[in-house]
Amino acid sequence: HSRLFAHPVIYDTGGMAAMEAMVTGLPAISFDLKGLSDAYPKGMHKVPKYNIKEFAEDVVEILDNESKYNKLRTDAIELSNDWDWDKHAFNLQKKLLKLLKQR
Repeated sequence: HSRLFAHPVIYDTGGMAAMEAMVTGLPAISFDLKGLSDAYPKGMHKVPKYNIKEFAEDVVEILDNESKYNKLRTDAIELSNDWDWDKHAFNLQKKLLKLLKQR
């Protein structure tokens, strides 16, 4: 089974591909791109842009270093919980009900 989501894109605006892996508890690794830095502040290890050698070395480091791996994994799960659509819908519903009561 997979232990790490490798996302070596050279352009990304923070799409859902990495999050789909992270909700299953997989940490991710990618290049340090603006869109990904904003969308994934944790749970994704970022490597300097286009540094393929460091990307490969960091994949090995993450997989070999259990504490580093577990920290990224925990962060990935926490971040994915923040993206829970049911939670967002519930919070939006509470805000809308509050606004309606103020009328």
